[in-house]
Amino acid sequence: MWSLLANMSAKSNISKGGKMKEFNVVVSGIGGQGVLTIADAIVEAAMKNGYDVKGSELHGLAMRFGHLESHIRFGKEIHSSIVEEAGADLIIALERLEALRALYYANKKTIIIFDSTAAVPVQLHLDKIKYPEVEEVVKNLKKYSKKVFYINAAKAAKELTGKTVFSNVYTLGYAFAKGHIPLKKESLLYGIKQLVPPDTFGINKKVFEIAISRKR
Repeated sequence: MWSLLANMSAKSNISKGGKMKEFNVVVSGIGGQGVLTIADAIVEAAMKNGYDVKGSELHGLAMRFGHLESHIRFGKEIHSSIVEEAGADLIIALERLEALRALYYANKKTIIIFDSTAAVPVQLHLDKIKYPEVEEVVKNLKKYSKKVFYINAAKAAKELTGKTVFSNVYTLGYAFAKGHIPLKKESLLYGIKQLVPPDTFGINKKVFEIAISRKR
């Protein structure tokens, strides 16, 4: 998968032969949000396109409501599955606090896309710690990168399907629509199809395509 889009974020990573030198993605979220689904869909797509691909799950007990982080690295020749500190080209966070948690991998050129939905950890309630507002999250993210974008993907997914469970695919579609994922739409859809139950692919495809059509 992962054919090239003519976008500025990818051009510097393309070799003379037209192959991607490398592209590094971190997907951060909470167990139950579908972090692994979209991360593995990207891996499937990258392999289909002939790239060398490495991926890892970190902090990785994919327990419900627990922090979960996946790394995907693909390109002409990849030797490690872990994105280095400040080494991400793209961070996708499926919840706004998770965007802050992923800042270890950000640099001034990193594109950060996050779902503005709040999933307040129980511990914050117990410790009476205020959960950050969207504006505060954006302000802190922009200390590391000016390329910060957000959407309320959970709300959009619920309006479309009656369920928030498709917010991960909506966020992926939005990231693609903004031109921040260097691959073809058909390749990403292929990847999604490999990972979701067959009877849900149609609705996942619909959510993905509507997210693309609604790009701002």
